[in-house]
Amino acid sequence: MWPLIDLVSDVVGKLACTFKVGETLLESIASLPMPLPAYSADGSVSVKGSRLEILLFEASGPFKTRDRPRHTYDHIKGAYGCYSMINAILSKYPHADQDAMDDLSALFLHTSAKGKLLFITLYTTKIGPALFILACQMLKLGF
Repeated sequence: MWPLIDLVSDVVGKLACTFKVGETLLESIASLPMPLPAYSADGSVSVKGSRLEILLFEASGPFKTRDRPRHTYDHIKGAYGCYSMINAILSKYPHADQDAMDDLSALFLHTSAKGKLLFITLYTTKIGPALFILACQMLKLGF
């Protein structure tokens, strides 16, 4: 799994990215109005230079583990992490062109103990003049 994510981090949007493995503190949490004390992801990808995180990774335990509450908690944690990453980007570039908002997204990759891979994209979408909402797209893969 790690080599796949490392490869993805090298080619994401032709950006120079850094992939952090293991319990990684998500820096974007600090950009929230009421941040949690700490958020540890199982891995993250950030853009070199800006240090903005664009992907986080969570694994719900070893293969064949049947811990449904942990699996559900990781989904909630991933959505919160993606929200904080988008918030950090918007905080860093508050005067960015509104058309660029249509291309703004944060990615969440989750592996479950059942051998499934869930790829979630949280993105902004325009619903009116200067009015955007967050939307989500999911892709489930089995292996």
